[in-house]
Amino acid sequence: MDERLHQYCPICGYHLFGGDSTKAIGSMCLHVSYDICECCGCEFGLDDTPEYRAEWIANGFEWLYPDKKPAAWDPYEQLKNCEPDWNKGWQDYVHKSTD
Repeated sequence: MDERLHQYCPICGYHLFGGDSTKAIGSMCLHVSYDICECCGCEFGLDDTPEYRAEWIANGFEWLYPDKKPAAWDPYEQLKNCEPDWNKGWQDYVHKSTD
């Protein structure tokens, strides 16, 4: 696993530090943190898989903590924050699931 720095959830693109752009976490630290994303509910080190992302999208982008969801939230814009390798193919999946 490479040691890239992350500010966003690798599953849904939610900012992990409440919008504080001065904070970041390394790949290994994120993977073993077992922290849980407030948006998609991913438990890092357990759920951070492409299958979890596909399930989250298929279930309508449900928030783990709906009270944290911004009023003008756009899941498609948020997904753009994901790492490119995690992001691969989600547009095709969303298109197929809405046909």
